[in-house]
Amino acid sequence: MTNKRGALTLAVEPADLLWLARCLRREQTVAHMCHAGESTVSRIERMFEQVRDALPEVARCFDTYKWADMVLAVEAGEPYDVSLEHAGYPWHDERELVVRVGATSYKADRSIDEAGRFRAGDPRVEELKDLLDQFAPIHGASPAP
Repeated sequence: MTNKRGALTLAVEPADLLWLARCLRREQTVAHMCHAGESTVSRIERMFEQVRDALPEVARCFDTYKWADMVLAVEAGEPYDVSLEHAGYPWHDERELVVRVGATSYKADRSIDEAGRFRAGDPRVEELKDLLDQFAPIHGASPAP
Protein backbone atom coordinates (compact mmCIF):
# COMPACT_ATOMS: atom_id res chain seq x y z
CA MET A 1 0.00 0.00 0.00
CA THR A 2 1.19 3.51 -0.73
CA ASN A 3 0.19 7.15 -0.23
CA LYS A 4 1.48 8.07 -3.67
CA ARG A 5 -0.91 10.18 -5.71
CA GLY A 6 -2.07 8.83 -9.06
CA ALA A 7 -1.02 10.20 -12.43
CA LEU A 8 -2.20 13.67 -13.35
CA THR A 9 -4.30 14.05 -16.46
CA LEU A 10 -3.51 17.16 -18.47
CA ALA A 11 -5.85 18.52 -21.14
CA VAL A 12 -3.88 19.86 -24.08
CA GLU A 13 -5.38 21.56 -27.13
CA PRO A 14 -4.43 19.79 -30.39
CA ALA A 15 -2.86 23.01 -31.66
CA ASP A 16 -0.46 22.95 -28.70
CA LEU A 17 0.77 19.35 -29.00
CA LEU A 18 3.76 20.24 -31.15
CA TRP A 19 4.75 23.05 -28.76
CA LEU A 20 4.53 20.73 -25.80
CA ALA A 21 6.60 18.04 -27.54
CA ARG A 22 9.32 20.53 -28.41
CA CYS A 23 9.31 21.99 -24.87
CA LEU A 24 9.75 18.53 -23.40
CA ARG A 25 12.58 17.78 -25.82
CA ARG A 26 14.38 21.02 -24.81
CA GLU A 27 13.84 20.26 -21.13
CA GLN A 28 15.27 16.79 -21.62
CA THR A 29 18.38 18.33 -23.19
CA VAL A 30 18.75 20.80 -20.31
CA ALA A 31 18.34 18.01 -17.76
CA HIS A 32 20.97 15.94 -19.51
CA MET A 33 23.42 18.86 -19.79
CA CYS A 34 22.92 19.76 -16.12
CA HIS A 35 23.59 16.17 -15.03
CA ALA A 36 20.10 15.81 -13.57
CA GLY A 37 20.39 12.06 -13.48
CA GLU A 38 19.35 9.31 -15.84
CA SER A 39 16.02 8.71 -14.11
CA THR A 40 14.96 12.33 -14.67
CA VAL A 41 16.05 12.31 -18.30
CA SER A 42 14.19 9.01 -18.82
CA ARG A 43 10.98 10.37 -17.29
CA ILE A 44 11.07 13.40 -19.58
CA GLU A 45 11.69 11.10 -22.55
CA ARG A 46 8.64 9.00 -21.65
CA MET A 47 6.47 12.15 -21.45
CA PHE A 48 7.87 13.39 -24.77
CA GLU A 49 7.06 10.06 -26.44
CA GLN A 50 3.45 10.17 -25.19
CA VAL A 51 2.94 13.67 -26.60
CA ARG A 52 4.76 12.89 -29.85
CA ASP A 53 2.67 9.76 -30.38
CA ALA A 54 -0.53 11.81 -30.03
CA LEU A 55 0.54 14.04 -32.93
CA PRO A 56 0.08 12.67 -36.46
CA GLU A 57 3.32 12.33 -38.40
CA VAL A 58 2.21 14.64 -41.21
CA ALA A 59 1.85 17.54 -38.74
CA ARG A 60 5.47 17.19 -37.66
CA CYS A 61 6.80 18.62 -40.92
CA PHE A 62 5.56 22.09 -39.90
CA ASP A 63 7.27 24.53 -37.60
CA THR A 64 5.76 24.57 -34.11
CA TYR A 65 4.34 28.07 -34.41
CA LYS A 66 3.07 27.60 -37.96
CA TRP A 67 1.22 24.47 -36.90
CA ALA A 68 -0.42 26.23 -33.96
CA ASP A 69 -1.40 29.24 -36.10
CA MET A 70 -2.88 26.98 -38.79
CA VAL A 71 -4.92 24.89 -36.38
CA LEU A 72 -6.21 27.92 -34.46
CA ALA A 73 -7.27 29.63 -37.71
CA VAL A 74 -9.01 26.46 -38.95
CA GLU A 75 -10.76 26.11 -35.57
CA ALA A 76 -11.92 29.73 -35.94
CA GLY A 77 -13.65 28.82 -39.21
CA GLU A 78 -11.18 30.21 -41.73
CA PRO A 79 -11.39 28.55 -45.17
CA TYR A 80 -8.43 26.28 -45.91
CA ASP A 81 -6.88 24.11 -48.58
CA VAL A 82 -3.92 21.75 -48.76
CA SER A 83 -1.89 21.33 -51.95
CA LEU A 84 1.43 20.28 -53.38
CA GLU A 85 3.20 22.96 -55.42
CA HIS A 86 6.29 22.76 -57.58
CA ALA A 87 9.39 23.21 -55.46
CA GLY A 88 11.67 24.03 -58.37
CA TYR A 89 11.47 23.41 -62.06
CA PRO A 90 7.99 22.45 -63.33
CA TRP A 91 9.30 19.27 -64.97
CA HIS A 92 10.66 17.92 -61.68
CA ASP A 93 8.52 15.68 -59.54
CA GLU A 94 9.53 17.44 -56.30
CA ARG A 95 6.76 19.37 -54.53
CA GLU A 96 6.33 21.54 -51.45
CA LEU A 97 3.44 20.95 -49.11
CA VAL A 98 1.45 24.19 -48.81
CA VAL A 99 -1.54 24.89 -46.58
CA ARG A 100 -3.59 28.02 -47.25
CA VAL A 101 -5.72 29.19 -44.35
CA GLY A 102 -7.65 32.37 -45.09
CA ALA A 103 -5.17 34.77 -46.68
CA THR A 104 -2.09 33.08 -45.16
CA SER A 105 0.03 30.36 -46.78
CA TYR A 106 2.10 27.92 -44.73
CA LYS A 107 4.84 25.84 -46.32
CA ALA A 108 6.10 22.70 -44.64
CA ASP A 109 9.55 23.35 -43.18
CA ARG A 110 10.85 19.85 -43.47
CA SER A 111 9.76 16.91 -45.49
CA ILE A 112 9.09 13.55 -43.97
CA ASP A 113 10.01 12.05 -47.32
CA GLU A 114 13.44 10.41 -47.49
CA ALA A 115 14.24 12.23 -50.74
CA GLY A 116 13.74 15.61 -49.06
CA ARG A 117 10.53 16.65 -50.81
CA PHE A 118 6.98 15.50 -51.30
CA ARG A 119 6.05 13.81 -54.57
CA ALA A 120 3.05 14.38 -56.83
CA GLY A 121 0.11 12.29 -55.68
CA ASP A 122 1.49 11.93 -52.15
CA PRO A 123 -1.22 10.38 -49.95
CA ARG A 124 -0.13 12.57 -47.03
CA VAL A 125 -1.92 15.52 -48.67
CA GLU A 126 -5.24 13.77 -48.07
CA GLU A 127 -4.08 12.75 -44.60
CA LEU A 128 -3.38 16.40 -43.74
CA LYS A 129 -6.73 17.51 -45.20
CA ASP A 130 -8.51 14.90 -43.08
CA LEU A 131 -6.58 16.03 -40.01
CA LEU A 132 -7.48 19.69 -40.54
CA ASP A 133 -11.11 18.68 -41.16
CA GLN A 134 -11.14 17.41 -37.57
CA PHE A 135 -10.34 20.92 -36.31
CA ALA A 136 -12.84 22.75 -38.52
CA PRO A 137 -16.17 23.83 -36.96
CA ILE A 138 -17.94 22.72 -40.16
CA HIS A 139 -16.63 19.42 -41.52
CA GLY A 140 -14.84 19.56 -44.85
CA ALA A 141 -12.13 21.74 -46.31
CA SER A 142 -13.22 24.77 -48.22
CA PRO A 143 -11.11 26.48 -50.85
CA ALA A 144 -9.01 29.35 -49.57
CA PRO A 145 -9.77 32.74 -51.10
